[in-house]
Amino acid sequence: PAQRRLMEAFANQGAQAIERAQLEEQNRQIALLQSAEKLQNTLLNSISHDLRTPFSSILGFTDLLLAHPNRLSDEEKRQYVQYIQESSRNMLNLVNSLLDWTRIQTGRIPFAPSKSNLSTIIGRSVKMISGAGLQKNIRILEEIPYDLFVFVDQNLLLQAVNNLLSNAVKFTNPGGTITIGCA
Repeated sequence: PAQRRLMEAFANQGAQAIERAQLEEQNRQIALLQSAEKLQNTLLNSISHDLRTPFSSILGFTDLLLAHPNRLSDEEKRQYVQYIQESSRNMLNLVNSLLDWTRIQTGRIPFAPSKSNLSTIIGRSVKMISGAGLQKNIRILEEIPYDLFVFVDQNLLLQAVNNLLSNAVKFTNPGGTITIGCA
């Protein structure tokens, strides 16, 4: 009987250890699922924010073209259509960047930094955001030296600058000025 009680105690301890291990594994799985859900929510928030910017610019320019077709010169109309085209291209680049980002997160595409002209990247972003700025009569000034190069992933930097400029336009009073520079 003593041996039997000892064996039952060992068996109970073994069963409890297995149960604890299973609970720990379940908790780990729950934490992984929560982390994945948080990442998915972050991605969806990023997508909605990043896509709003070019859509706002496109809508801003088309509103101007439709509201004042006779007040705008042919040159202004051409310039606005170019802005719409640039915003559309940038929107496509954003979609592609977001798809690339998901590939980076899953290890299917490498992070690809390269030597890049900062003024060119900032200029692309300003063109993309300028429609939203024009709607609020906001001037966006670039003060980036043309000979300044940085080692970055161009698409990711463009996304970050677009977010910053979009927020700057959103929180700048009508008639204000946004200046982009570096020190």
